[in-house]
Amino acid sequence: MELEDFLAELHRLLEEVAYQGEGLLPAYLLPLLREAWPEVEVSFTELERAVASGEHEQELSSRGLRGAQFRLKAEGFRRHLLLFRRHREPRWLKKLLKWADVILGSLVAIIPGGDAAKEFKEAVEAGAEDMDDGSAGETDAVPAE
Repeated sequence: MELEDFLAELHRLLEEVAYQGEGLLPAYLLPLLREAWPEVEVSFTELERAVASGEHEQELSSRGLRGAQFRLKAEGFRRHLLLFRRHREPRWLKKLLKWADVILGSLVAIIPGGDAAKEFKEAVEAGAEDMDDGSAGETDAVPAE
């Protein structure tokens, strides 16, 4: 897996969870994710384009997003993606997104404009945490202001 593959997988995963995340995320969060997704998708597309352009290669390498350092990070992501696909439970989604953090955090430090994608991923991760620890029922019961 290369950085470009990681971004494509994460892009697909987050879109899938936004539109088919029942049982993975609190019910109140799903319509908000769906509403926000079109804007976030633009951010993902810009990140993918910037990586593909080749203009950030030296920075990508120096931040461990190429070569052996990247393979280490990508392997953790890849394995947890397979576990999530096999089990489709909030705990596996949460673990998968923690691996994505390892890569995405470095990437958005290099390429401006990726913060929306990172923050959307973090919102999904927080929602998966709520489902995993049982607090989703509590947060669903809090009325919107």
